[in-house]
Amino acid sequence: MSERREFEVVRETVSKDFHLDRRFPESVFKNPKPRTLFCQDLGVMGPSFWPAIQRLARVHGDDRIDFLVLEPDAETYYREGYGIYPAISLPVDSSEDDYWNSVSYEPDGDPTGALVFSARVFAVSGPSGKWGCWGELGVEVVAVQGIPDYISDREWCDEFGNFLRAREALNDYISLTFRDQKVPDWFSCPFVKNYDG
Repeated sequence: MSERREFEVVRETVSKDFHLDRRFPESVFKNPKPRTLFCQDLGVMGPSFWPAIQRLARVHGDDRIDFLVLEPDAETYYREGYGIYPAISLPVDSSEDDYWNSVSYEPDGDPTGALVFSARVFAVSGPSGKWGCWGELGVEVVAVQGIPDYISDREWCDEFGNFLRAREALNDYISLTFRDQKVPDWFSCPFVKNYDG
């Protein structure tokens, strides 16, 4: 986005669903749902991520999907460095190519300005406020909430890839980001408390 006004609209929508100043292991969702599934952050912003968030948006009646990068900073990194704001708003019927072209857009041909390569913390949601995705590169996971009860974990994984519950994500994904692959108690205890519903 090149206009601050458009960026603020996306930020306002996303802020209804998330505590934008929090980070894992804190609870980042303002209206936590009973089930949270996690996938690895590696490549999650690629085109294969779009059908999953598109499905969530459609299930909850959203006509658009808002994507907001929280880190690096909007003003000092993106606006000053590349003349853009790190947000995207796409109609729910957009294609994978539309999504990929948006997140991989390189301002002035510079790949370090593309959201897919630069985002360290990001949030995705829709106007309904009934679903959301939160990703952090530091621990290499994306949390997904709002999957309807009638879709089982297995069905979701069969359709969209490997997603795990909080305890499994700690062991299989997050542990890889800590020294000796041991997640310290200061992280694991609140993480399980906040996401192992």
